[in-house]
Amino acid sequence: MSPQELLILHKDIVVISLEGILDDKNIEELENKIDKDILAGKKWIIVDCSKLQNIPRGIFRGLVVINNKVKKNHGVLIFARFDESLFKTIKTYDYSNVFLMCKTFDQAMDQIFETREQKDEDKIKYLNMEIAVSGNLENLAKIRQFTEDVTRNLKLSDDDTNLMILAVDEAAANIMKYAYKGSNVKHMVIQAKYEYPKFTILIADNGDEFDPTEKELPVELDQYIRGGHSGGLGIYIIEQIIDKVKHYYIPGLGNRLIMEKNIY
Repeated sequence: MSPQELLILHKDIVVISLEGILDDKNIEELENKIDKDILAGKKWIIVDCSKLQNIPRGIFRGLVVINNKVKKNHGVLIFARFDESLFKTIKTYDYSNVFLMCKTFDQAMDQIFETREQKDEDKIKYLNMEIAVSGNLENLAKIRQFTEDVTRNLKLSDDDTNLMILAVDEAAANIMKYAYKGSNVKHMVIQAKYEYPKFTILIADNGDEFDPTEKELPVELDQYIRGGHSGGLGIYIIEQIIDKVKHYYIPGLGNRLIMEKNIY
């Protein structure tokens, strides 16, 4: 099966082709490409080595770094279709036990499907957790810890965990600032619910009517982050992380902010 056919049949699988002699520049380009794939949620990666002529021994350290990065993000990286002589060279270097290596695409696909089945068995299918805090800004630390506990239960990667913490932190901070104005009297409830594959965060408050989805970006994002700020970006940053955001206000009860994200 060709790489093109693989991409058509399995859109969540990435096939990257290497050619010539692998050097430091190629390694950097490969790492950048895989970083983008991981951020896009494509964690099943096959590197086609059929046109690769040589891998200097010193380059393998870079491949180890890339391989570990993919594994850390719960993905699978497979090097496939090595030339026979190059395959023997790698065996000699004793790196064949570090990487997943397959001689054909079919073997690589079988390895991916087998790993997928194992990961699916390990994944949690249902979760329901909640926390209640007062509107004091000091409680943002408790909310961040709650979000981290939830995402750890879902076995998300460190990067995905940090992004979820940031999204919930932004939403809660804006509610405290604009709907509660820092009041320690009013409270909010944050409920995290997961029913495969939908992950839902509901933030319920009893503050003044406030729609965080209408909050404008106060400064450029890069400048904002470099300044070490938190809160105030509202929907701008949340929508970079969350698939769907909804808000509604119930007179006499308060605001309801719902954030949804599919997690497979």
